[in-house]
Amino acid sequence: MSVSSSKKITPILSAELGKLVTLPWIWFTLTGAFIINLVLAVAFTSIGQQGAAGTQRMVDTGLASMGYLQAGFIILGILTTCSEYTGGQIRTTLTVTPWRGFQLSTKHLALAIIAIPAAFIMVASGVLYAFVMTRDTKMIEMNTLIKTLVGATGYLTMTSLLSAAIGALIRRTTPVQSFCLGIILLSVH
Repeated sequence: MSVSSSKKITPILSAELGKLVTLPWIWFTLTGAFIINLVLAVAFTSIGQQGAAGTQRMVDTGLASMGYLQAGFIILGILTTCSEYTGGQIRTTLTVTPWRGFQLSTKHLALAIIAIPAAFIMVASGVLYAFVMTRDTKMIEMNTLIKTLVGATGYLTMTSLLSAAIGALIRRTTPVQSFCLGIILLSVH
């Protein structure tokens, strides 16, 4: 008898989510990214209010920290995939779930379940801070704002998934972080 796909995916997904939720470095990374995002939102909003950045829209000012915020999501993806290899826990995982592709897919799904709300909260907090502080008199359409927030959330989520995929190929934390952060530095400047 074959086991249905939903009966296979549910325990594996809950195990992967359980592992991610209990990893302290995941929460340190998300908390650090959130704090750094707020600090950068304050800085960019302050610069925008002084007129040094030219005439930017409130949404642009709120999203100005995205280039730096993606570093936190790259680290999140790397930690998600590579954390099992550093301690040798991958042997236990593969013993319980011998389908490597299926296990890796559920790990990425679990990462997306955590990354999507985290990315949305961080993106929305930067835009909200810029809106409150600038009191932008130009009204922005709600559709445009929603599309922008969803797009930025998707971008950060895909960034973490891409770095997790690279981490799954290399299986070591330091080279993957160096590679991904090097790409960020090239794209920011």
